[in-house]
Amino acid sequence: MNLAIRCQFKPGIVVKSLSLASACVLVLVVSVFAAAPADAREIAVFDGQSLHSALVSASPGDDIVLYPGDYSGIKTESPEDRWHYFHSHRSGTANAPITLRSYSRNDIQQLYGSSVTGSGYVFYLTGDHWRIQNLIFHTGQKGIMLDSANHNVFNNIAVHNVRDEGVHFRKSSSHNILRNCHIYNTGRLKPGFGEAVYVGTHEGDRLGDHSNSNRIGGCQLGPGVTAEAIDIKAGTINTIVEHNVMDANDVSGENYADSFIDIKGDKIFIRFNQMYWRGNQLMDHGIHVLKREHRSSNIYSNSVSLGDGMSFLKIGRGTVHAVNNNLNYSGNLFSTYSSGSLDGNLDENLPAVHQYTGFQNSSEPPQGPVPDTCLRLERDEKVEMDLNLHDCIEVPVDLFGRLVQVWDSQEHTGCNFRGSVTASSNQSVWPINANYAGTREISGRQLQVASANNCPYLIVRWL
Repeated sequence: MNLAIRCQFKPGIVVKSLSLASACVLVLVVSVFAAAPADAREIAVFDGQSLHSALVSASPGDDIVLYPGDYSGIKTESPEDRWHYFHSHRSGTANAPITLRSYSRNDIQQLYGSSVTGSGYVFYLTGDHWRIQNLIFHTGQKGIMLDSANHNVFNNIAVHNVRDEGVHFRKSSSHNILRNCHIYNTGRLKPGFGEAVYVGTHEGDRLGDHSNSNRIGGCQLGPGVTAEAIDIKAGTINTIVEHNVMDANDVSGENYADSFIDIKGDKIFIRFNQMYWRGNQLMDHGIHVLKREHRSSNIYSNSVSLGDGMSFLKIGRGTVHAVNNNLNYSGNLFSTYSSGSLDGNLDENLPAVHQYTGFQNSSEPPQGPVPDTCLRLERDEKVEMDLNLHDCIEVPVDLFGRLVQVWDSQEHTGCNFRGSVTASSNQSVWPINANYAGTREISGRQLQVASANNCPYLIVRWL
């Protein structure tokens, strides 16, 4: 809005006209309101071209809704010489983020490029404060690339059939959340560069890529991931990796890809993840901590399967604080070299743990194998159990006549488990109604655990 009234007074001149003074106030008020973002608007799109237009002109508060259609992207070069199929440099705000979503979770729309071996990111974001959900990205160089993009949330998304990585946080892209995702079939051209999630830049400490405080949670990473499930580069700090399922079936061994996770950054939190070896002889260890910038990380309450004789943690730099990791194989918790070390003392004031649903796409059957859900428990092994990861216990011998014990969690004091344990062999139900319980009345080699009060944590042991 433009007004013809101009309020410019020379020094020493006194305004005697009340109407003129009022008009000046009006101009000031109108100017303030003109700078505020417009009301949120829904932008309906039906194909790749209309989506492209919506992305390049998006404003704070916009809700870009993808109705059923063909979302084939147009390969375009950005001002930064980055080829992409869909791109936005626009930003929302903390109070008015830009939303990009499918109209219905029952009909998730797919954004895709034209080549799985050439250049071109399927979705390239260089803006802040986006909420991107219920979408699938495939057929491009990378699925999702963020450059200098902050405070964005990707929820219930899938990425597959890409030349290189699935999702990449780069150029100091920080405070982003990737949750409830499924990433599979990466590294289609060069398997050694097929990470599911990549945080930072190679030699990012030297190049100034500080992609900090990003969180990856509730994701299924694999099958078909040919490099690490997650690669966290030097120069980054405070990455959180929690409640993910990692499938190593297709890790290639190329370009040193021989682990679930590589840690080269600092202050990393790896917790409540399930890591499945799948018999891949090209794997050498579970997590590798290897760059000089690493000082300390917390790795706890993960469930890991590997080949016998392997080690979960291979530590070359700094100190790893590790507790309550359940190793479902005959091997070592850790090995060290150079200046690497390990202790059992977690940092105080750990960041809050979040809950996740996993990727949900009701229009298609689940992709890939469903991981085992049972926690393997050896005799006299006292383990903290998280029902978000496992809802049953497997033991190597029949429990007939043996003592089975449960306690309330010591790590998660905010809730006390109340529920039941059921022996799968005879369906006998053992109610848990106290802070400690023990029984010799159940048998078999598998126990089903169910919470009656939504508390998923308890400590278990058998003798």
